[in-house]
Amino acid sequence: MRELYKPGQRVPGSRLTVIKEATPRKSKHYFLCQCDCGSEPKEIQYEALRIGHTKSCGCLRREAVSKPVNPESLKVRRAQKFKRAKPKNNTSGVKGVSYLKAVKKYKAAIIVNGKQFYGGVYPTVEEAAAARKALEINKDNLS
Repeated sequence: MRELYKPGQRVPGSRLTVIKEATPRKSKHYFLCQCDCGSEPKEIQYEALRIGHTKSCGCLRREAVSKPVNPESLKVRRAQKFKRAKPKNNTSGVKGVSYLKAVKKYKAAIIVNGKQFYGGVYPTVEEAAAARKALEINKDNLS
């Protein structure tokens, strides 16, 4: 049988101290635990304590949420979000411009909020790229 926690024993890697074993429910062991923050003791399932799923009464999460976010890290995340590589199947070399073999022309398009907006078909990639750029500038007006 597994070795269960004993009263007064601290749960490794957490802020919890076992007060006593609680009444088992649905054949699962529970422990009454006191958190270091001083909140009311809580009944926590043994398995959650053992694997490290529960590390506090919830005060760790509240602390993490209330912690101010570093604006520099947000800038980096935003930059990474928009610095996506062009797809490997892009043969035109320009984002939002694709080559239509059937008509031997280039199509400009943009996707805004999951909807694709058509920018027209052009004989050269430069014209299609300019049309795509115009769509990008006016994407707030698209709906």
